[in-house]
Amino acid sequence: MYTLIVTYNARKWIHRCLESVLKSTITTHIIVVDNASSDGTPNEIKSNYPSVILIELDKNIGFGGANNLGLQYAFSTTTADRPLDAIFLLNQDAYVAPNTLEILLEALRTNPEYGILSPIHLNGAGSDLDRPFRNYLLESKIDPDSIRSQGSRNTDESAPLPTSHSPLPIRFVNAAAWLVNPECLRSTGGFHPVFFMYGEDWELLNRVTHAGFQVGLVAETHIFHDRESRPPKPYEQREADYFEIKSLVSKLHPGLTAWDRFKIIFHELFMTFSARFFTNPVASARLLWRKLAILSSLGKRIRISGLPPTFEYP
Repeated sequence: MYTLIVTYNARKWIHRCLESVLKSTITTHIIVVDNASSDGTPNEIKSNYPSVILIELDKNIGFGGANNLGLQYAFSTTTADRPLDAIFLLNQDAYVAPNTLEILLEALRTNPEYGILSPIHLNGAGSDLDRPFRNYLLESKIDPDSIRSQGSRNTDESAPLPTSHSPLPIRFVNAAAWLVNPECLRSTGGFHPVFFMYGEDWELLNRVTHAGFQVGLVAETHIFHDRESRPPKPYEQREADYFEIKSLVSKLHPGLTAWDRFKIIFHELFMTFSARFFTNPVASARLLWRKLAILSSLGKRIRISGLPPTFEYP
């Protein structure tokens, strides 16, 4: 089993991230792909973690692109005598509980119909669910309070492994902590190169479900996702970025018709213009113009980006 971490200026998180993986109850080979960090992250890894397989890039190729390189490495080292059972993708600002990887791997072995398995995402302090993760639960009609109570039972590293690891199906969960089934990746390919950062997980999960695999949550496992330490984005920039993600995903979703895509995009544009038009028409028009500019570049970006990389192994 491999654990794959993409880093970019990760010095403030990398020690706790790597230490949490090294303290797991099962051994995993760690791959770090560094996106040309300028804060000394690669040197920190080389000086303190010589067992880590470090791939240093001379430019930032984005989250999905760097993950694809790490996935390619993991598949390239696989032989018939050394099969690849799973790959765990972990954010640089996330930390795993000691028995999380062991439980996830056992859940995948007993439920091979799942292409992606995720733990519960807590906030950095572990005091509550990660806020976006809570929204993913609600969108899948899962009660966040019941999930939080199950996850709380295993915050102690001495806690015994539960006897059941049945995944709970979920429509979407972000790629901060994915245990990936290699058979799934062989069917779907890796992250789409059109996405530099954000949205790549939405688009890949579209292909995962379209290929007949399920996406699941294992309630006895959890990570701590330290989003709180990230600098905030201005609201207008964040909203425009979110629209770009949804538009790209709607265009690339293999199950959508052209009419479906048109309706999604038209609805987004209409809601953007109408939401604040009567309170701040100038800001509303400015944001709509920015989103239209983003839309105008989507077709070209999709045409020149190529297809997601594919992976083969014995």
